[in-house]
Amino acid sequence: MTDTTTTATDAAPFPLVTGRTRGYRTDLVDEFLARARDAFEADDDSDVDSVAVRTVAFPLVKRGYQVAAVDAALGRIEDAFAARERERALSRAGARAWVGQSRQLAQEVLDRLTRPKGKRFRRAGFLRYGYRIDEVDLVADKIAAFFESGPR
Repeated sequence: MTDTTTTATDAAPFPLVTGRTRGYRTDLVDEFLARARDAFEADDDSDVDSVAVRTVAFPLVKRGYQVAAVDAALGRIEDAFAARERERALSRAGARAWVGQSRQLAQEVLDRLTRPKGKRFRRAGFLRYGYRIDEVDLVADKIAAFFESGPR
């Protein structure tokens, strides 16, 4: 088995993929990360927030950035934005209102997770990258069980 990653150049923030493996388009990742950094440092209401980070998508191309590395970084960036958004919401509305909103959101998530298997989320379009439905169902079942019963 051959390794499909190479070490990125000093200028590249993520490893690049080689061979048949595809990765995220580097210029679009770099541009989004620059916008996210500017928005976070500006500490104002911009078009980049935790939702934008969570929902960003990049085309897969040859010699792109390694998907797992970019996704891990996006997860950390989303957490940073979400923590700041939580603090702002708490200071504006107070803890009681924030908890109420969080419960409402948790119920929406639980409602989606308890849909029939294979029907919980929209499928990726034809010729588009998506997750395996059976794997999504497995994770969704675990999350729904946690919401319903707590940690086991």
